[in-house]
Amino acid sequence: MFIPKKYKAVHFAVRINVIAKYLGQVMTAFAALNGVPLLVSLAWGRYDVSLRYGIIILILLLVGVPFARMRAGGDLQRNEALAISGLAFFLPPFLLALPLMGYGLDYGDAVFEAVSGITTTGLSAVASVENMPFPFHFARAWMQWVGGLGVVILSVAFLLEAGTATKHLGFDRREVDDLVGGMRTHARKVLVTYSAVTAGGVALLLVSGMSAEDAVLHALAAVSTGGFSNHDDSLAALPFFASRATVIALCFAGAVPFYLYYSGGPRRWRRLFADIQLRGLVIIATTITLLVFGLMWASNPGSPIVSLKAAALTAISAQTTAGFSVVPFHSLNDAVVAVLIAAMIVGGGFGSTAGGIKVLRLIILMRLLQLLVLRSSISKAAHISRSLGGKALNQLEVEAAMAVIFGYVGVVFLSFVVFLAYGQPPMASLFEVVSAVGTVGLSSGLSGPHLAGPLKVVLCIDMLMGRVEMIAFIVLLFPGTWIGRRRKS
Repeated sequence: MFIPKKYKAVHFAVRINVIAKYLGQVMTAFAALNGVPLLVSLAWGRYDVSLRYGIIILILLLVGVPFARMRAGGDLQRNEALAISGLAFFLPPFLLALPLMGYGLDYGDAVFEAVSGITTTGLSAVASVENMPFPFHFARAWMQWVGGLGVVILSVAFLLEAGTATKHLGFDRREVDDLVGGMRTHARKVLVTYSAVTAGGVALLLVSGMSAEDAVLHALAAVSTGGFSNHDDSLAALPFFASRATVIALCFAGAVPFYLYYSGGPRRWRRLFADIQLRGLVIIATTITLLVFGLMWASNPGSPIVSLKAAALTAISAQTTAGFSVVPFHSLNDAVVAVLIAAMIVGGGFGSTAGGIKVLRLIILMRLLQLLVLRSSISKAAHISRSLGGKALNQLEVEAAMAVIFGYVGVVFLSFVVFLAYGQPPMASLFEVVSAVGTVGLSSGLSGPHLAGPLKVVLCIDMLMGRVEMIAFIVLLFPGTWIGRRRKS
């Protein structure tokens, strides 16, 4: 897949010094963030793990600081922004695996755990986590929190054009045209908001009856829609329903577009409830909850209240792509599994920590289908424009949404085929693959130390591709990204 001749005159490959400079800034910030699990491991007396974190921080600083000081003038190109955002998720797991090895994991399983953490997925290669010390659980939860923060901040880079999608993320034309300035402004707002929501989540979980350690771990994993728990049975192990419900509420908060939290103005609440993504997320989550409840209750008639509680927590966990488990997978019938797969495919809002194809893209697809049906029944002379929320949709937005959805389905299909080739059960395999690509973390029981190495590699690729929005992954692999004429910095 190379650049056609007619486009070569207007095509520019990425500038290596620009990639190095901004990637160096990311590495420097990442080094600072890794200081937190280092301090936790020191406080709990895990000096061997602390040493590993110290080595990682030193490597990041030795490479990142010189790169960050490189000269790279001029505007940041869109392909450069996408390449940086892709590399920001692809490179860290290979370093973050080193501290996890200090808890008895081999390098392969440690990389799997790190990929699952940084992509905010939540699938695990550890047979049992309950015997692991607090620093191990904190390291995983912190990876998810940092990964979720990175996703929301780098969402500016995922925008190919300013348009309706941009407006629904809370950015104006100037912020998107000036990627560097827009990302810095966005980053400051997100960091404050993200930290405040997390701190509030810890407080609520403490009030709900959780211990301090559980509250911190579950708040970090919930707001990032990551799903790592320090219990083998995940949320099912929590003694109080109030604690489980609070965790799921925090997952929903993480799946809401973050600009809604810090967008001000006198019409703030009106804008909040009028947001098309938030309304879509509420409608879809409610629909999935009712479907799961109906199917659960039909297959196992009993207390409707108990079924409704389990259905709501399970459905929202899947919809927000948090992946906290409430009921064992083997207790779900195929109909419920199919509904949860659909929920995981859709995911949360664009500009949130959630995965999936995103609610906004689903709405764009539904709007496009509506137009096709309308055009079949009106005069050929009539003109119907594409719009969303009262704003016109341009062709590039529709094409981008269709490309991401097509890429998502393609990755799921290819991964599913590989699992079948290894003799894995079909329904469980599809569930596991969709969970990985959607960065959900709900498991059918296939993930674990017993899973074949090649299938772990497939799931790692799925998690990374799902997290970087496919487009960034394609840009990274596209030869024209790296080969060709370059602008002068």
